[in-house]
Amino acid sequence: MHQVVARSTAAEPLLKVSNLSRHFPVGAHRVVKAVEQVSFEIAAGETLCIVGESGSGKSTLGRLVVGLDVPTGGAVTFAGHDCQPKRGRSGGRGPIQLIFQDPYASLNARHRVSDALAEVVRIHRPAIGEAAVSARVDELLVQVGLSPRDGMKYPHQFSGGQRQRICIARALAADPRFIVCDEPTSALDVSVQAQILNLIKLLQREQQLTYLFISHNLAVVYHIADAVGVMYLGRLVEMGRKHAVFGQPTHPYTRMLLNAVPKLERSPDAALAANGEIASAIAPPPGCAFHPRCPLADARCAREIPQMLAQPNGTFAACHAAEERRLPF
Repeated sequence: MHQVVARSTAAEPLLKVSNLSRHFPVGAHRVVKAVEQVSFEIAAGETLCIVGESGSGKSTLGRLVVGLDVPTGGAVTFAGHDCQPKRGRSGGRGPIQLIFQDPYASLNARHRVSDALAEVVRIHRPAIGEAAVSARVDELLVQVGLSPRDGMKYPHQFSGGQRQRICIARALAADPRFIVCDEPTSALDVSVQAQILNLIKLLQREQQLTYLFISHNLAVVYHIADAVGVMYLGRLVEMGRKHAVFGQPTHPYTRMLLNAVPKLERSPDAALAANGEIASAIAPPPGCAFHPRCPLADARCAREIPQMLAQPNGTFAACHAAEERRLPF
């Protein structure tokens, strides 16, 4: 399969995902293909955002990349090394960390914040003493905009935005180079979302972090992304640099997502308004999974799975209509 490049051509990839798949058995004879043949690269210091509706496989992809789930097929290469966990031995890695969607559920309610952070520091810096561990915990809290005094509190004593800052500090405690952010702002108020996004971008600049950022909010994606990948029912359907995807989207599904964002003016792509719901992953449509919702679908779309191909706008898209130049605009 063609390797989709979602990075600047001058930079070498830090993370490379090749034909990654994850299938879950359902009953005796059926499987859910939550992630299917996904490939991309991310350069050091950049942010790739994965977008799509609920059920598109975004979070499963994130768990595969961070090592919390074992793939059915494919590979994840980090800094030139295969880093996939062995079957039956899934688990996270120090250089790659995960920020969860729900900050309260991902924190132990019985642990003080300082204890939660200190545990991670001890694991990843086993040679340092307790005084250095305590100093590192204070440093992490300050880095995310909290006070060292907050370390003595429990998770329930913080607001949602503050808890997400704690989760970011916990990820930083492992001294990562790469962080998977699984919808880290979706449970927060809009004003707090902006604060967390600004913090994530600031930490990226200060610590040369690389992100895989998962979201369904296109406004958030536009604010933080360098490149964008659009997923539908487990597959990537379009990928490219941010301004190409937002400015000249190729795939009809990408256009539907963008047209669903409220605008003051009428979009020229209003004919491609959001239509229907995502299909069941247990019994996906044949051919292009998006064809039952696509106004450009024909018999080929219902029969053949499209391949990711380079497009005139610089993106890659898996669309028969684009390949055959049947797009009306």
